Amino acid sequence: MGASIIPKEAQNDPSEFGVIQHGDNVAIYERPDAVKSTTIDEHGIYQSRDGLHEMKDWIGREYGTRLINSKGKSIYVVKLTPELWTLALTHRTQVLYVADIAMVVFKLELKPGALVLETGTGTGSLTTSLARAVAPHGKVATFDYHEERVGLARKDFERHGIDHVVDVTRRDTQRDGFPEEYIGKADAVFLDVPMPWLVIGSAAACLRPDGMVCSFSPCIEQVQRTCDALNSNGFKDIQTMEILLREHQIVKEGLLSTIDLMYIQQGRRAKAATKNAEGPPEKKKVKLSEDAHNHSNANDANSEKQEGNATGKQEANNKKKKPQKELMSKPVFAAKGHTGYLTFARRAVSITG
Repeated sequence: MGASIIPKEAQNDPSEFGVIQHGDNVAIYERPDAVKSTTIDEHGIYQSRDGLHEMKDWIGREYGTRLINSKGKSIYVVKLTPELWTLALTHRTQVLYVADIAMVVFKLELKPGALVLETGTGTGSLTTSLARAVAPHGKVATFDYHEERVGLARKDFERHGIDHVVDVTRRDTQRDGFPEEYIGKADAVFLDVPMPWLVIGSAAACLRPDGMVCSFSPCIEQVQRTCDALNSNGFKDIQTMEILLREHQIVKEGLLSTIDLMYIQQGRRAKAATKNAEGPPEKKKVKLSEDAHNHSNANDANSEKQEGNATGKQEANNKKKKPQKELMSKPVFAAKGHTGYLTFARRAVSITG
């Protein structure tokens, strides 16, 4: 096993200090939408979108180094973190992404040494972030009813070196609740099951006074029933939120000055005035007197046309100028949509006497 995905108390091997070693679990960063995870093998070959990379060339290099293959194509090998693991993992179930995970860790008030109960392990995306928040002396007890998912998640936790913090067990918490050994001991509870309201009573029994619970549900009808159960079980400060992530791109684009825009607008107005003065083309012959009558109007139109041509030339000159390029931030219009609702609540402290 190589470097752990979360910090450890003792960091005695070189990979903990930023050097790539045989057996390390790493993230391969090709571009923002192409992040993969792999294990370093001194005899291994990594196939990227742009060609082959021999892993023996990576060993001994510092993490974050830009690595170039024989074809001149580059990638970055970086330390695997819970955030990068969320982007790189194989989706066995729906996963929570960075925005939701950050809010969950924050609102559950997690700190090193805490005990967290989680039901709905799935791919282990959130579990890994929970483990980092409570490490090195805390514990995450996570449960899932699906035997195969439990086995795959356990292998991932062992491979990433966090099995000393995470304990994964097969259990149907909607039917059986959390194990009795956790009653009155948990600092926080996270629920990601189809019917979370069935687990609220068990969560209330396991939470310490003033402990936090969070439920993730994709449908508002689930939220309503969960909130009813929270009220019935004496929780307070119930809050539901939806996290929508809007990304911005940093791009370099040309900018026109205010004077350039003014000349362009003047040119457009002059062209429009010239076109209106000329009027539609005549299909029939007109009388000589009408021609004479319109002669003065034509002269006026010609003068306006000349002015328009002059302004048009100015506009053309401005078009020939290459606008100065500046860095700017632009929002991505195709924003990521709804993933689910997060409902938070606090176990009330009983006042006696």
